[in-house]
Amino acid sequence: KDSLFVKDKGFYTKIHFDDILYLKSAHVYIEIILRSHQKMVVRTSLNDILEKLNVNFIRIHRGFIINTKYLSQINQSSVKILKEEIPIGKKYKDDIVKRINLI
Repeated sequence: KDSLFVKDKGFYTKIHFDDILYLKSAHVYIEIILRSHQKMVVRTSLNDILEKLNVNFIRIHRGFIINTKYLSQINQSSVKILKEEIPIGKKYKDDIVKRINLI
């Protein structure tokens, strides 16, 4: 269970969890942003896809799930995945703080 298959132009393409930086909700579609700066688009919900991902993934906002492996910075209102800044929702803030080692 280290990957998932995404339908892409009639084929199911394997995506390793390590290649996923974050997932962004765009209405009824989910954009999967990959390390290679590619973008895969699937029609599903963030809740459904979160169930299929491993423990490295955490929901940080109504519209975002991040891969904590690539979490480089965090502040009161956002996180940085590599160089991409993503907002943190108030509802999800406590979860993030519990999951990371703060000193």
